[in-house]
Amino acid sequence: MVVLEEGRNDRLTQGLAELLGRLATVAVAGQKFCVVPEQPPAVLLYHAGDGCVVRAPRTVAVLGPDLDHCPTLELPAGTRVLLSTQNPHAADFAGRSGLPLLDCGLSLRDTLTLSSHTRLESVITLQRSVEDLWGRGVDPVDLPLTLDRELPSHLLLYFAGICLLAGWTDRLTDFKF
Repeated sequence: MVVLEEGRNDRLTQGLAELLGRLATVAVAGQKFCVVPEQPPAVLLYHAGDGCVVRAPRTVAVLGPDLDHCPTLELPAGTRVLLSTQNPHAADFAGRSGLPLLDCGLSLRDTLTLSSHTRLESVITLQRSVEDLWGRGVDPVDLPLTLDRELPSHLLLYFAGICLLAGWTDRLTDFKF
């Protein structure tokens, strides 16, 4: 399950649903909508709001770059949190939650970063080892990606982070954008 909290828009939810939908069956739900495919979904994207309580195994929480407040989410132990430490609200949540983090951004201090990025090519770099959703180690790696269109850097980073945490590194390196 992927829980998204991104502020007042759902562009990140839509972008992740499109990209993840090319790897697996995806259902998308929110407080006012739900889109479920005919086949059982491998991934549930949940666009959360304040006060949301999540009880699901192997959860990834994504705090979008446009987050405009510190969310009040109740997440299960072991949830991995993808966030930009450049966003003060996401950083505040990270400090209070005590959950394992995967910080994404363009800084050398970020665990997951874009080491190069052009309109049609990007290299995403995992700079430090992390644990996936099953507790297996994921070693530092450079992931070259070929793009057929320009995509926002934060969308690429969050997509790559979800794939790494889900154990889909091979799917990511073979992905056709």
